[in-house]
Amino acid sequence: SFLQQIGEKERVIISTAGSMIYHPEAMAWLAQNSRIVMIDTPLTVIEDRLSRTPKAVVGLKEKGLYNLWKERMPLYKEYAEFSIKTEGKELFMITEEIALGARIP
Repeated sequence: SFLQQIGEKERVIISTAGSMIYHPEAMAWLAQNSRIVMIDTPLTVIEDRLSRTPKAVVGLKEKGLYNLWKERMPLYKEYAEFSIKTEGKELFMITEEIALGARIP
């Protein structure tokens, strides 16, 4: 599968779709073969991003953004080894934190 091919590479950051959290088999594979990081972005920032650059979000139309966020947050926290707060940070700062955190045993 795609994840297995990526897993063979060294030191890559995989940004999955937010709905990946609904697939326990894929999450189990990720947990076994990588470090799972929760990118902790405030809901207001997510709302702003989606208003400027609309994306296909599984369940958005049916449940609304707030309900999806509320539903997914506990799952993200359950699977994540660590989380990174993104508010006020540039992309390079976030990726650096991910790289540093991924080295923690």
